[in-house]
Amino acid sequence: MKRHEVFEVVEPPPFGLERLRARMAEQRRAPTKWVLAGAVATLLLVFVVWPRSGPVDLVGATTAFFVAPTRDVSPLDVSTGAVLELPSSNPEVILARVASLPD
Repeated sequence: MKRHEVFEVVEPPPFGLERLRARMAEQRRAPTKWVLAGAVATLLLVFVVWPRSGPVDLVGATTAFFVAPTRDVSPLDVSTGAVLELPSSNPEVILARVASLPD
């Protein structure tokens, strides 16, 4: 005898694990289309429709991001706090204890 002849094929119970997995698989696929459509619509709105005040300087923005500032600024400038410079054996290393005061 074959297996399907011995055992009757039955549907899973109404609240069984197989039906739960099937329902979750259906629900998981459905929102993906709407999320993708919303993301595309948002990108179109921002990059195509949204008005700009003027041309964007990408080279200047990139240079400002990757190049260190040229002005001479002490790393120990604190406007609302206190700084105590600690001794260091290496002259190129500055050790400091910084305390910030709440506003």
